[in-house]
Amino acid sequence: MVRPDSSFASGLYEPAHDSAILRGLDQVYRGEYAAADSILSRLPDCPARAYFRGLVGINRFGDLGDTAALFAAARLWEGLDRASDSSASLFRRDANYPLYRGLSELQLSYVASITGGRIRAARLGRKAVGLLAPLSDRAEAAAAIALYDYYKAALLRGVAWLPFISADREAPLRQLEAAIPKSRYLKEILRTSLLWIHYDAARYQAGIQPIQAFLARYPGNRPYRQMLADFRFRNGDLDSARRLQEDLLAEYRGLSRIYPQPGYLPLGYLGAVGNLAKLDASQRRPDSLRTHLEIWHSPRNGGIIKWLPASLVREVDSLKK
Repeated sequence: MVRPDSSFASGLYEPAHDSAILRGLDQVYRGEYAAADSILSRLPDCPARAYFRGLVGINRFGDLGDTAALFAAARLWEGLDRASDSSASLFRRDANYPLYRGLSELQLSYVASITGGRIRAARLGRKAVGLLAPLSDRAEAAAAIALYDYYKAALLRGVAWLPFISADREAPLRQLEAAIPKSRYLKEILRTSLLWIHYDAARYQAGIQPIQAFLARYPGNRPYRQMLADFRFRNGDLDSARRLQEDLLAEYRGLSRIYPQPGYLPLGYLGAVGNLAKLDASQRRPDSLRTHLEIWHSPRNGGIIKWLPASLVREVDSLKK
């Protein structure tokens, strides 16, 4: 079967499941996670079904704080890895199975990192790169390896003066940028990683335009609205950042009544609270800062803060009550 677009020639392609995968991902970006999982669960039992249903789960967790969805995603990806144990496994007969397996290991590394398993995360990351290295002609494998190499170089930057230590981050970044447009299914997810690289490197203008382009298609997407607020804050557009964070705060407060604790962690709500505290400090609003820090430091939220990005936690904890 001819691919629908030659620009994706080196990327993952599922001719029999293409429409369902694209519709499922579209629902994910709209925040319609149940609909996305319903579409993808109707695929036959195959690597694509397991991998993309896992993506639904981890995106649901990132937005709604659904820990059950996070661990369900991990089980799906672990199942892809276990399929390699038996030569009789039907999954192993799938032409794309090696790629899905490597990508799943990388996702498991991410799950380990956000659940506190830093050593396990590093081990799984190395395993993923080992599995993906023979597939580096595939866009998704090339992007995953580039991400790994970029962050490894970032960790080594402080000791780059030692012999045989390379801390080149520009080459992996170029490889990532080249690979992203070639992925039919994962370009948006991979682009999110690139955007955070721009953020960490203070290239805020490079990130704002693609974020706005995504939100033009999916205006309700909460994680991208949060990202836009972060970029605008760093770029000095504090009023716009505040409006976005206040809208998110109200929206996540409403969602907390639909998705209550303990099954759902109020990560989006607390993320907005923390970012508003940063804005309060920057805009010299001491009363508002005190209110937001009281929420942040509330004993009720003590066990939840650890699930938030470490950089946000450090920045908010550095603020005075």
